Amino acid sequence: MSGYILDTKDLDRIQPTDVEAVLRSLGWQLGGGVPNLASQWFKVDEPDEPSVLVPLNHELADYRQRMTEVVRSLYRYHSNQVDNLVLRLLIPGVDEISNHKEESTIGGSIPWVAGEKQIVGFRGVLVAAAKSAEQKERHFGNRRWKTGNRYLSQLRMGQTRVGSYVVTALSPVGPLPLTDQTQQYDANLGITGRNVVEGLVSGLESLRTSSEEYLRNQNDGVFEEAVQSGVSLDLVKAVQTNLGEADGVFTTIKWSSQIETTAKTSEVSFDKKFTNALQAASTRLTDVIKSKRVMIIGRVTGLDRDVPGEQGKVVLHVLDGADENVDYVSVTLGNDYNQAIDFHKGGQLVHVSGELNRVRRKWELTDITSFQLISSAGENLKIDISGNDERELPPS
Repeated sequence: MSGYILDTKDLDRIQPTDVEAVLRSLGWQLGGGVPNLASQWFKVDEPDEPSVLVPLNHELADYRQRMTEVVRSLYRYHSNQVDNLVLRLLIPGVDEISNHKEESTIGGSIPWVAGEKQIVGFRGVLVAAAKSAEQKERHFGNRRWKTGNRYLSQLRMGQTRVGSYVVTALSPVGPLPLTDQTQQYDANLGITGRNVVEGLVSGLESLRTSSEEYLRNQNDGVFEEAVQSGVSLDLVKAVQTNLGEADGVFTTIKWSSQIETTAKTSEVSFDKKFTNALQAASTRLTDVIKSKRVMIIGRVTGLDRDVPGEQGKVVLHVLDGADENVDYVSVTLGNDYNQAIDFHKGGQLVHVSGELNRVRRKWELTDITSFQLISSAGENLKIDISGNDERELPPS
């Protein structure tokens, strides 16, 4: 795009209905026209100004010329919104999410690390919002990573504005591209991009309100209550990363005119005064895992031993006996390692007793008191394990 001119390819991509939606959102009013040929629009606040004719038929010989005149009129009357108008005309049905960081500047630049943190933090905020749109949880970690990836896959990154430090995400309002290995789901199923952005605003606003409450009363229980509004440990950490050492960060949403909303824009900000509150939220929402005795039922899915006859490490796919967040545990075995090999070959169920611990992001069983095969008759098996082996695996 150069000046007021769009090339032929861009003009052909613009749909008359999208132009009409943009005009309506800018305060223009439909006032006539010829059905199937052109619609006539007037400025409500300046009725004496010339009207705009939007061509409706691509087959007309002068269609491109008429559409160019419409675009020029928009640029002339709304020159302060030129960049936004281009996006709304060429990529219709998009919510624009901008993240602005107040950072000291020298010669039109910011520190490289600060820029990296802004992008990483903003990305984390978007992913947390996508996961929360599917299910409200205090901590996601690797869970629901498919939903996060599906949302990111449809985003586009807009250009930053001159003289500022703004990362912009262009979020389509329609359904996320929900696919699996066997089929493409119906477009009417699943969450939409608009659901995610609405959840993003809800989560950020609730986090800010809870942070203000914490600073007044030092009650970190408010963060637990905010989980049902979209606050999660993942969102809190992303906001912390985004803010970093800056004076403040602002997240602004310009809602697409394709779907009716109560406000044209929304904004949520965090500044330095919230640093302690965000840390309190992070501490409160962090999963506190204590070692505990468990009896696990599972299958051997991994074997690792450097030297025959020595101790080896076994990985078990947990089917029952532990919290739902524990999918795999590792067990170090001595004399029982050869038995584990046989269990692995036969795909048989095993019963293991020990102390469950979390080491970084992995789970281990220590102080093993029992490692035995469950008989084909199901002896000693008192818990229903049907269906538990369909858990979603995290990315490697």
